[in-house]
Order: sequence, then C-alpha cells, then structure tokens
Amino acid sequence: MTIALDRPWVRSIATVTVGLTAAFVLPFLVHLIPADGGPPHGARLLPIFYVGLVLVLRGAPVPALAVAVIAPLLNRFVTGMPAGPMLPTVLIELVLFTLLVVLAVRYLPVSLARFLGPVAYLAATLVARPIVFPGAEPLATLSTALSVGWPGLLMLLAVGAIAGMRGTKAPAPGA
Repeated sequence: MTIALDRPWVRSIATVTVGLTAAFVLPFLVHLIPADGGPPHGARLLPIFYVGLVLVLRGAPVPALAVAVIAPLLNRFVTGMPAGPMLPTVLIELVLFTLLVVLAVRYLPVSLARFLGPVAYLAATLVARPIVFPGAEPLATLSTALSVGWPGLLMLLAVGAIAGMRGTKAPAPGA
C-alpha cells in the first residue's frame, strides 16, 4: 500500500515533521555553544522562531502553528530546555509570533511581510511576558528583548528575507 504524496494531509504531516525536526535541531545546536555566564544562547539567537517564519512565508501557516505549539514541548521533554517558567513564555511567544506572521502575510504583500519577523517577535514578547510574569513592565520587557535578542532579531530579518524570496506563495484565503 502506498500513500499518494499529492494529498494535502500527507503534505501537511510531512511539513510538520520537517518543521518539528528543524525546530528541535536548531535550538539543540545553539544550546551546545559553551555558555559565557550571560543569558542562554537560545534567548540571544531565537532559533526556535526561524521555522515558523519560514513555514508561513512558504505558504504553510497551519503546519507552522502546529510546530509553534509542539516544538517547545518537545524540546522541553527531550532536552530540558526551555527551563523553568521560560517554557510557557516561549510557547506563548511562539504561537503569537506565528499568528502575527500569518496575519502579516495575509494582509500585506509578501515582499513586505517577509521583513516583519523581528517586529512580530517583539510584539509577541510584549504580550507574552506579562501573561507569564504579572507586573512585567512593557518598557523593561522591550529593552531586555532588544538588548539580549538583537542577534536573533537580525537572524529573523535574514531568514525572512531569504525565505520570502522569489517563488514564495502566500497562503490562500481560508488556509
């Protein structure tokens, strides 16, 4: 018995599987970088966010949302990261980030939306941190996200620019 690869559900499962693999491997590799006593390298480079951005820009918003929900849980189960209260924070940030990128691609030209990864991350962080840490000051949250995560913000900009290059298709309405 063979499964037809042209079926949408087969493509979606394959896309989620590849996305989860990347969303597991990238943070794992980043966490292998020796610590220097500062914030974890995952908080600096934001590797778990790259996959959702690529999937949405390549026309797979539903698999991107599935990866956004499952990847932090899978990473925590297998590697113990994100640790402590960062698991719900990363989970909420990743889902909000993915939703914001989906909205950007849906309502803006892809040529513009592909550069909004850093904006989506900062907006998701501004919403997620006070949910997990009540009383978190928005300005302090933004300042920390910028000062710690600036290398990751640049990477999101680069990943979005590359993933959104020619051949990118926006998701169909209602996808």
